[in-house]
Amino acid sequence: MIEFIFEGCLKSITKKSSVKMSIEAPVPLKNLLDNLKNDLGDLIPYGSDTSDTQLLSNLAFYRSNHMLRIDDLIELEDKISVLLPTTGG
Repeated sequence: MIEFIFEGCLKSITKKSSVKMSIEAPVPLKNLLDNLKNDLGDLIPYGSDTSDTQLLSNLAFYRSNHMLRIDDLIELEDKISVLLPTTGG
């Protein structure tokens, strides 16, 4: 069972701390975006058609302190942290 853990203000936006989902085999992150759209809404503007650039401008996904790209494989027991991207000036 995969767990997407909402960090920081995403907990307030989603009104939950995480979402769990089952997969039968490893899949790219982009294949799971439609399932997360219910909780994250417009932060995933085009569901599974979202590009890497579009996604990374709205959200950051981390596994074991490594940022994930949209084509990275998600494994069956992964725990993925989801947070707003870091910005600065």
